[in-house]
Amino acid sequence: MGIRRDLHPQVLPNGKYQLLPSIFTMSKEEKEVFCMVLKDIKVPNAYPSNISRCVTSCIIELSNIMKAICGKVLDVEELEKVQDRAALTLCNLEKIFPPSFFNIMVHLLIHLPREAILGGLVFYRWMYPIEMFLRKMKSYCRNKHYPEASIAEGYFAEECMAFCSRYLEDVWSGKGVNDKVKWLSQGSNRVVKIYSAFIINGFRFHTKYRERMRRTQNCGFGVNSSITSYASARDNNPVEGNVEYYGLLTDIIELDYYGKWKVVLFQCDWVDVNTARRIKKD
Repeated sequence: MGIRRDLHPQVLPNGKYQLLPSIFTMSKEEKEVFCMVLKDIKVPNAYPSNISRCVTSCIIELSNIMKAICGKVLDVEELEKVQDRAALTLCNLEKIFPPSFFNIMVHLLIHLPREAILGGLVFYRWMYPIEMFLRKMKSYCRNKHYPEASIAEGYFAEECMAFCSRYLEDVWSGKGVNDKVKWLSQGSNRVVKIYSAFIINGFRFHTKYRERMRRTQNCGFGVNSSITSYASARDNNPVEGNVEYYGLLTDIIELDYYGKWKVVLFQCDWVDVNTARRIKKD
């Protein structure tokens, strides 16, 4: 049709097309000059206050539109007026903000009143609760290789913590619970003690690091545990047996519950008795 040939795509020697820049496109040097002009411009004292007043009025009008749309009771005639106010508010915003501010989400405002007229109450249809819950689920992801399992494990851990917190509310109220559980529920002191040797129940234990240069070794020990196992999931005949655990003591940590209760923890390198030459760190 021969309209604005200067804006038609140009054919390059390699057969590709190139769009020429628009007449209002500025180079880097021109942008620097333009910014310097804006920096040195002088305006009357009342001009900035007028701009702030215009911005404030537009934001207030925008808030009133959203309040009318999200109400518990919707009036169709009022929403028709809100439809016109939304278009006028966008026009006023275009006078203040640059074109880059008006993306598809800002333009969506002009369709919300008509959508409320056709669809009814907004809070029955909006996605904010679901999006907030999905964002919460996404925060549980610790292993990106197995996101579903990681999210399920995080959600299960939070459910357990919620159950324990509600249980501890009853504990703190003193419903049939002794004082030791009360002190345990408060948590231990953040400053802990670490020992290289410890005597408990008449037995002396040393850490592996302490005995690295000694001829005698006293860092290994065994634990005998009785278990009940089943041959299959449908088997109703349990088989009782003993499982022996062998390990080497690496650290001895004492938790202090502010002088009211103390707990000693043993960190060990456990040996897997089922597989030879294999150590399980737990």
